[in-house]
Amino acid sequence: PEETRDHVEVCPEAGVLIQRLACRIEKDGGAALIADYGHDGTKTDTFRGFRNHKLHDVLKAPGTADLTADVDFSYLRKMAEGRTATLGPIKQREFLKNMGIDLRLQVLLQNSRDSATREQLLHSFDMLMSPKKMGDCFHFFALLPHHRVVHPTKTDNPQSKSPLPPVAGFGELSLK
Repeated sequence: PEETRDHVEVCPEAGVLIQRLACRIEKDGGAALIADYGHDGTKTDTFRGFRNHKLHDVLKAPGTADLTADVDFSYLRKMAEGRTATLGPIKQREFLKNMGIDLRLQVLLQNSRDSATREQLLHSFDMLMSPKKMGDCFHFFALLPHHRVVHPTKTDNPQSKSPLPPVAGFGELSLK
């Protein structure tokens, strides 16, 4: 009833998989991290084909192109609802920045002796982080037990004023 788009793309099998993961996490604990290109319920027509790394008409020469569609993370969230908490989706560049990719790159560059390796590291970093490349296309989405992201009540520990630690990748981490 809350859907405002006039049509949507849904992968029922993904919904079943998310429900299974959510049940497993609810029962046994753990977490799931999903990385893919997609959106949070904002797009409609994302079905497309790729051939030789270029867009390709999906109806031209059937069987010769890779077919794909963006993940609708809002659909996945609805499928997990009630069983697990969900985080994201957040852009890949934000997730990797939160995970310390900048510091990791600096360490690798400092320890690299040859210019070809350094150039490859910088090229790879740019590919992962640039908004025009993979940085804004790919998103991260997580399923966690509710207790991992819900703030404790004052009845649990009245003296505690500290928030829960951030969930890796979904909140900015700082070195101490």
